[in-house]
Amino acid sequence: MNQWDLVLAGGYLCDPANNLEGYYDLAIQNGKIAKVAPEISTRAAKEVIELKGKAVVPGVIDSHIHFSHCSPEGLRMVAQTGVVTAIDFSGDREEIQKAIDENNAFGINIGFLKPAIPKRTLSSVDPGEKELAAFLDSAQREGALGIKLLGGHYPLTPEAVRNLIRLAAKEKVFAASHVGTTRCGSNVDGLAETISLAEGNPLYIAHLQSYCRMQTGKDPVMEAMRAIELVKKAENIRSESYIYLYNGTSGRCTGGIPDSHVTRTCLSMGGFPATEDGIFQAIHSGYAYVHIPRGGEIIKSTGPEAASYWREQGTNAGLSFPANSLSAAIAIALAKDGGRFVVDVLSTDGGSIPRNKLIENGLALVRIGAFNLSEFVEKTAVNPAKIFNLEGKGHLGVGADADVTVLDLEKGEAYLSIARGRLVMVDGLVVGSGGYFLRGKAGA
Repeated sequence: MNQWDLVLAGGYLCDPANNLEGYYDLAIQNGKIAKVAPEISTRAAKEVIELKGKAVVPGVIDSHIHFSHCSPEGLRMVAQTGVVTAIDFSGDREEIQKAIDENNAFGINIGFLKPAIPKRTLSSVDPGEKELAAFLDSAQREGALGIKLLGGHYPLTPEAVRNLIRLAAKEKVFAASHVGTTRCGSNVDGLAETISLAEGNPLYIAHLQSYCRMQTGKDPVMEAMRAIELVKKAENIRSESYIYLYNGTSGRCTGGIPDSHVTRTCLSMGGFPATEDGIFQAIHSGYAYVHIPRGGEIIKSTGPEAASYWREQGTNAGLSFPANSLSAAIAIALAKDGGRFVVDVLSTDGGSIPRNKLIENGLALVRIGAFNLSEFVEKTAVNPAKIFNLEGKGHLGVGADADVTVLDLEKGEAYLSIARGRLVMVDGLVVGSGGYFLRGKAGA
């Protein structure tokens, strides 16, 4: 009689949450980790995967993704990289459930944060406390893992930001922020403002490197040093960063003006007018890139044809600009305070935004010795699982969800991934189906 559904044999296991690192076999039964030992009999297994020369780590979590209405291309691109769990930072419950039901989630775990957007999910830039409380209640009823302020794109007043963070803390609702208000922009000054507005209440700051784009007139690395110090001093703040040159924003315009304040800022940084015509000029000239579905994935495209595509979509298409400083991003990712990372999580802000490089870029830092393997796992599995209260994830202890990513350290990429005991990806081929909706406790 078979005792195990699957045994992963001969791999180098790294599980910092359980202080375990070395050559271990791992047995999976009924979607859970059933046994971890130096050697497990494979005769008692339905299936065995030999992983000599590979590293076995807890399923990698990309804690900041955008699926753009759960496009199959975006979800497939995430699954293909070896990520096992993804959190849509401006998501919709019905769209996620639809993707799972229609087998467009490719077997991965998906959760979401409900976005606070004026004239969409909120009535205005300055909603009252009663409306904010109703917004928090709706997020919990929908099963969101929390809520997100999108201040860089769609800012609220400082008072609304302060009230929403305070009410979220009172109701024990996870709150994240892309910093920026109607008073202060999405820059390092806006970061300081948002931390002040939090008034010691818990807050998760998204993509810290995005606030270091010389908007305060200083070198990005100097801005990064200031951002690091601000976060270091704020014990209530948790944060993330990503490493990639191009940002992601919206190309949608209303009345000839970009809806997103980030888009307006990027246009101005490139010397283009912050208008619909400015976007067209920026794409046509090669400065801005349009996100276009092609061949089962989403690519960045620029030039006249991309500008025409954006027009054909009625301006409702994603854009990217070369807005990030890689020097600032790396400084932020590596910063430590007394042996502890200042910025807790490495993510991508990817998904349908074509920059799903979490494992590739993270392992590049391992390869040059900036991270060790345990630290990579800490920032991509252990810390995200703790911060988002993802029970059973972020470690490989007995009884944990059988979420596993297998790494090829020589190639600097994932070789295989498993979600709850089921294969998601093997050697770059996505084989998973279905998926798992990570509901917040109130929506369970």
